[in-house]
Amino acid sequence: MQLNPSPAALPGQYPLQIGSIALRPPDGGGVGIFSLILAIFALFTVWVPFFIGLILGGGSGIVALILGIIGANRNVTNKGPAVAGIVIGGLVVLLLFLGGGTFW
Repeated sequence: MQLNPSPAALPGQYPLQIGSIALRPPDGGGVGIFSLILAIFALFTVWVPFFIGLILGGGSGIVALILGIIGANRNVTNKGPAVAGIVIGGLVVLLLFLGGGTFW
C-alpha cells in the first residue's frame, strides 16, 4: 500500500493518514446531570435534623427540580438524568412539606 504525501509534508516524509474522526460538539446534557447530582445530595441531606436539612436539602431539592425542568426542555439526546433529577427533586420537595429536616 502506497501513501500519497500531503502538500505540507517535507520531501521524503509521508504523513500517517488514519482517517477522519467526526467529533460532535457536546449536547448540553450537563444541566440534567447536575440536576441529578444535586437531587441525590438533597435526598440525603433533607433528613438532617435541627432545620439544617430544611436549608441544605430543601434548597438543593428546589434548585434540582428547576434545573431538571430546564435540562428536560433542552434539545439533548439523553434526557434521562434530567427526568431523574425532576423525580428525585420533586420527592425532596414533597418530603419538605411532610416535615423533613424539622424533626429531631
